[in-house]
Amino acid sequence: MLDLIELNQRNAEKEALMIDSVSRSWGWQMQGGFLHQASGIQLIQGPLLDDPRTIEKGDTLSWVGRVMLMDSTLLFDWTVEQPFSLVVDASNWPVGFHELAKRLVATNALSALVPSHLAWGLSGWPPLVPQDAVLWMEIEFFESHPVAAVPAAASLAGNWNDIIDAFESGLWPSDGSWIQHPELVPSPCISWNDSTAIDETGFVNGAQVEISMRTFRSSVFLGNELDLGWNEWSFRVGDDQQVLPILEGMMRQSPSRTRWECHCPVSYAFGNQGVPSVGLAPNDVVGFQWEWSVVSDSVKDASSALIAQ
Repeated sequence: MLDLIELNQRNAEKEALMIDSVSRSWGWQMQGGFLHQASGIQLIQGPLLDDPRTIEKGDTLSWVGRVMLMDSTLLFDWTVEQPFSLVVDASNWPVGFHELAKRLVATNALSALVPSHLAWGLSGWPPLVPQDAVLWMEIEFFESHPVAAVPAAASLAGNWNDIIDAFESGLWPSDGSWIQHPELVPSPCISWNDSTAIDETGFVNGAQVEISMRTFRSSVFLGNELDLGWNEWSFRVGDDQQVLPILEGMMRQSPSRTRWECHCPVSYAFGNQGVPSVGLAPNDVVGFQWEWSVVSDSVKDASSALIAQ
């Protein structure tokens, strides 16, 4: 046990040196807005507000911006149309997110390097966030609401049975801006693809593909979802743990279809523990919208038989 503690300590020290080196090479430490937090976060903030905001525990704060790995791999991209939100000191987002939320009381924008122990740490968030990942965040304040003004999440979301009932009664339509020609697919979830979005190569072993995926907590009311942002990554089909098994199974059934949407219980997608680090409880319903494209033609000949599927 002592050896493990010492190893973790050495790794933390190496990580701190790396963050310090990066912030110095980027010129942050020479700028007036630079801060080195006691927690290990290094950030550079925009101009200070003449009238700082008041943010208290339980308030909801929203921002727009991006979260990346140190090699610039995009993890989350939050826009004005779909901003990120968290309940300060209450949501199950990483501790570093809450610390940055509190920094936004004094400024409208900041850039930050967040140590892994304040992000997803040793566990990571497969397949998107690797273990011991340092986060590079570029965020801007969007809006905030005091705790009394926040509607109850349960009234906006609903459980799996609520969503099935709404879907079967026609009161819960698909997102027409994402899937224009929906075709339902066999699945334990509510899933469909776009019948006109086709790639002749197909989602087959050996193909080098790129995926862009939005994750959100589904709601019985279209437009009231809790958005968790967009992620992009590339991989070779057949490699382990690159796509959630329940999503990969659907793509294997219809390998030529490239655009998809799926809603299912969090326990189906992520297991009985849910994903508390991003606010997804086991009894919530999670939604995915994604599109893949082939970035290599190396398997096109081998997959020609799949074109008709």
